[in-house]
Amino acid sequence: LGNEASFNQAACGFVVDENKICFEYLYLYLLNSRQKLNDMASGSAQQNLNVGIMKQFPLIIPASERTVEFRNISRPLFLKIKENSIQIRTLTQLRDTLLPKLMSGEVRVKNETND
Repeated sequence: LGNEASFNQAACGFVVDENKICFEYLYLYLLNSRQKLNDMASGSAQQNLNVGIMKQFPLIIPASERTVEFRNISRPLFLKIKENSIQIRTLTQLRDTLLPKLMSGEVRVKNETND
């Protein structure tokens, strides 16, 4: 998550100890393990992964030097993705606000041509 959040008893969350592993690695590791995790889910109405299942799930933790190297390469990329997501959200809201006004004629765009 990019922000502080809370969740109910039906959800599992991870708190990363940056001295052992970086969140970028954990995210990508879990993303890569998505099918295995889906296969481990249980429940009749809605499939869930409980804390017991997650505690048993193997997590490969690389040597600290590798973790630092990975963090130094991946963190700027993740930050750029976050910045781009924020910009996309802002531009989408701006488009959704302006487009109806432009279409209705409520707002006009001045045409400045340099003949």
